[in-house]
Amino acid sequence: MADSKGSKFGKLSKGVSAPKKFLNQKKEMNKAKNTPISNPRNFRQLTHIGYNKDTGEFEGLPPEWAIMLTCSGLSDEEKAQHPEFVLKVLDFQQKQIAKEVDLDDSDFSDLTDSDEEAEDMGVAQIRPSPSPPKPGGSGASPRPVPPPKPGQPAAPAGPAPTQSDASQVTLKDLICHDDPRKIYSDFVEIGKGVSGTVQLAVDNRTGNQVAIKQMIIAKQAKKEVLTNEILIMKESHHDNIVNFLDAYLVDGEIWVAMEFVDGGALTDLIFANEDGINEGHIAFVCWKVLLGLEYLHSRPRPVIHRDIKSDNILMGVNGSCKITDFGFSAQLNAQSKRQTVAGTSYWMAPEVIKGEEYGPKVDVWSLGIMAHEMYEGEPPYMEKDPIKALFLIVSAGRPPFKHANKVSPQFKDFVEVMTRMDPDDRPSTSEMLKHPFLEKRCNLNDILPLIVKAKEYKEEDVDWLDEDE
Repeated sequence: MADSKGSKFGKLSKGVSAPKKFLNQKKEMNKAKNTPISNPRNFRQLTHIGYNKDTGEFEGLPPEWAIMLTCSGLSDEEKAQHPEFVLKVLDFQQKQIAKEVDLDDSDFSDLTDSDEEAEDMGVAQIRPSPSPPKPGGSGASPRPVPPPKPGQPAAPAGPAPTQSDASQVTLKDLICHDDPRKIYSDFVEIGKGVSGTVQLAVDNRTGNQVAIKQMIIAKQAKKEVLTNEILIMKESHHDNIVNFLDAYLVDGEIWVAMEFVDGGALTDLIFANEDGINEGHIAFVCWKVLLGLEYLHSRPRPVIHRDIKSDNILMGVNGSCKITDFGFSAQLNAQSKRQTVAGTSYWMAPEVIKGEEYGPKVDVWSLGIMAHEMYEGEPPYMEKDPIKALFLIVSAGRPPFKHANKVSPQFKDFVEVMTRMDPDDRPSTSEMLKHPFLEKRCNLNDILPLIVKAKEYKEEDVDWLDEDE
């Protein structure tokens, strides 16, 4: 199981971090975007990037790639054996770095009536980045309705957008115009990140506790990510998915109200019970997550979560187990595939890292890695340099368990089939729900002590669990 509690979790939820030099270079590149440059004509790519077998060196690498490769710890043998994977991994990592620092393409101006009002709200008025093509075309956006001012009645909320018109949904279509400060009270901060906070509050209408995710608009890299997350949560209703309540616009922030799951993240359970998690507990959690994923994957427009990991599974002290954080989720047309990069690298399927088309089975891979994580305390390759970890995922796949002789044949097969390299050979969620390992799942009463211990653990050690941004 895992090592001592403070040794490995500080960076898990942030994915792969980049050397500061890359970040500074990227920021300088972003500054250059403000300089008007005409479109190139008759442009040809003159720089060839490749591997020279005679010299054993890569040629034509951008400076950022060369630095990453030097720091990666990849051996000459590994580079020579799979040079194409090295290039794919470097390209992937550079895109991840761009996501972390490229906030200058944010555009939330359509939430406000004017540039002046946007400035008052702290919304950056910056050139939007090109959006990828969306199926079904796009229509003209109606004039947005600003949040209610003191003394004014709230604007009536329109009907909730449906999957059929999802391609035309904007963030303002999903916002409730009531003032949440009149609906919720007793706010207590329970989480904090670079783009906002999570508050525990009381719903004055019901007396129930709720979690409110408060995201600073100006610090969101892409508006469509917020829109996507809210839309999917709004349309998803399942016992194993965190229930969405409503979304609001408040003083330059998006507030997303959700049900409060009081036991904490599965990650807390893993670290609080280093030596107490058995295969029955793992089967219980995987069964619950598979039920939630099967619901998402079997919808008329299937939803791929794309970021299944222990951080995004919440446990309730009543034994509930719910998928959360749909910021990376994607909806598909029937039988369609995607090619965009999303998710957290250590749990990510090889086809995503390689930039190939993929479907819902990327979630199956991630669940297999999460099951591995529950048994050993961390995902495979967590101790490796990020570039080497990515290279090993695409070239070697998931490694064997460290103590394979102690793993039951059913659990070993359960994880192995979910982490098959070829997604066509990987079972679907509906097939995995029939796997005999799930018959070993524990009773509800057997997992409750682990959840209670995790809750106590988090309350005691919240200071070191919260990363100081």
